[in-house]
Amino acid sequence: MKPITSQEVCKSRQNRIPDFVIEAFNNLITKNLNNMDNPDGAYIGQNEIIKEIIMCAIKTNQQVTPQQIFENKWFEIENLYSKAGWKVTYILGVSFMFEAI
Repeated sequence: MKPITSQEVCKSRQNRIPDFVIEAFNNLITKNLNNMDNPDGAYIGQNEIIKEIIMCAIKTNQQVTPQQIFENKWFEIENLYSKAGWKVTYILGVSFMFEAI
């Protein structure tokens, strides 16, 4: 057996993020992108994304709590979105900022 690479760790983490979490982020990026407060990016408050994740989970007949979101590290989306062309800044406990690069 060989040591795991950093790329393998990132891929493994990304595979553990449910589709409804990605859907929630995509919804809010689309909603908040290019608003007057920040014309170059999308600001998403932490409470806003928690509510959206819960709503997207409900649409798939799943129950999710804020505690599960944190325990499962579903906010670790920076690498996933950076590969899709976004600079992601997460201010712990406050917000996400998505900027197109």
